[in-house]
Amino acid sequence: MNQDDLSPTLDALPGTSTAPPSRTHSRHPSTTSPTLSPDTSLPSPDYSTWTPPPTHPRLQTLKSATLIYFSLLGLSPLLKSLTLSTSSDSIWALAAWLITLNVFTFDYSSPSPTPVHHSLDLEGPAGAAGEGKTYPASLSTNAALMASTVLASRLPSTTHVFSLTLFSISIFGLFPVFRRSLRTHSPQLHNYLTLLLVLTASASLGLVVGGENSGWGSAVGGMVLGSVCVAGAMGGAGWWLIGLQRFKNEIRGPWDPARPRIGRGAWE
Repeated sequence: MNQDDLSPTLDALPGTSTAPPSRTHSRHPSTTSPTLSPDTSLPSPDYSTWTPPPTHPRLQTLKSATLIYFSLLGLSPLLKSLTLSTSSDSIWALAAWLITLNVFTFDYSSPSPTPVHHSLDLEGPAGAAGEGKTYPASLSTNAALMASTVLASRLPSTTHVFSLTLFSISIFGLFPVFRRSLRTHSPQLHNYLTLLLVLTASASLGLVVGGENSGWGSAVGGMVLGSVCVAGAMGGAGWWLIGLQRFKNEIRGPWDPARPRIGRGAWE
């Protein structure tokens, strides 16, 4: 007996019904598929928490360098005519004061493992005036860049102005960041770099003092003289002051603050 012979019998039984076989089969018969009506709307995606893909650091650095390059290239004619109505003596004096401000406000301290906020603290820690005084990190950088800008405005062509301004940004703005990173990761390489900078500056000063006809002799003489001056100022002067401590006489008088004497006899 096949299934076709049993179908009339099943139809005749009460409470039974036959339906055409379904073409789709579900792995979970207990769940029903939702039915979408024409009035039902799908939820819109939330783009408020979407973040753009991260940009590669080198690509971002390249974009910033390109922007600075072309900005300076466009501003060079304007910078050249910046101080046309100002006398040269005023320019030299202003540049000298700005460089002096850069020298005395630059942060020469070693990098701290904790983030340090540069602020002008006149009171200092524990309320002591003049202790712990620091200046904004941008003060020395802006002073040096302003000095380079006013000096560049006296150059003969826009190419010279562009070159000096770009060089000053590299030296006063980017090079200190590189030195701090090098001092943190490799102190030995930082010491070699410092020695190289001292020798280069001394040789350049010797060439400038020697005049137009100066050669390698002036450069070598400047290197030797500069090295001796730096070594004397940084090492010799300190040792000399420490050696003078044995000649110090401590004089006590009525102007000194009184020192209390506390002992067993004072309480008896």
